[in-house]
Amino acid sequence: MSRFYIKYIPPRRGLDMVEYLGDYLASVNSTVKFSPCFYDSLAVFGVLEGSGDELSRVIRAIEPRHSAVRYSSEEFAGASVHAFQPYTGTEDPEEPGYIAPADRPNWVTWLAGMGITVVEGDQIPRAKDYKYSLLKEIAKKKFYDDNDSIADLSKSVMAIVVHYPDMSQSDKDLVDAQVAILKQIYTKDVAISGLTELTSHLSNILVAYYTAKLTVEAAETIEEINAVVYE
Repeated sequence: MSRFYIKYIPPRRGLDMVEYLGDYLASVNSTVKFSPCFYDSLAVFGVLEGSGDELSRVIRAIEPRHSAVRYSSEEFAGASVHAFQPYTGTEDPEEPGYIAPADRPNWVTWLAGMGITVVEGDQIPRAKDYKYSLLKEIAKKKFYDDNDSIADLSKSVMAIVVHYPDMSQSDKDLVDAQVAILKQIYTKDVAISGLTELTSHLSNILVAYYTAKLTVEAAETIEEINAVVYE
């Protein structure tokens, strides 16, 4: 059996009336089991367990359906830190992720039950690991949401140009054939404009990403880490 740590967002009920991941897995007779562990607003964090091939198939299926994101054990441990901190929001016992002080289990012991080994002093490093992954998620989503087919095409062509000198002759022949097709569709001016807009947009996104990441690196408490937002 293999284990994946994930975060997912339950979709609105569709025609199949399946909303939560556990229900979805049961509906497709999957041998993979999902165990929810804690909540963060609308997102559910938990553990997927199953055989290698079936587990990989499920991950591919739920990525678009449930906005599922796979985390390393370090990132998952960091995501769990907030559930074990003093509650600072409104006094609402239904607040997702809130665990009353008297009911909080030992963080290290609790994670060990899910197969994650950490030491007591690792809360802040693990919280930073999770924050870094979250910032990366936001940056990637912002980039893809703000781009159209021209930008995606320019990104691909830009990558090809960079790697072209290192390609084998057969790969170069393949690229040359595809470029010949592109020349019939996109003019030189359109290609240059699309590439310029792409690199400019990507630069702006990366500046915001690295600024937030550096702020997280400098943080000394979990509260400071959680306070960092992607601008």
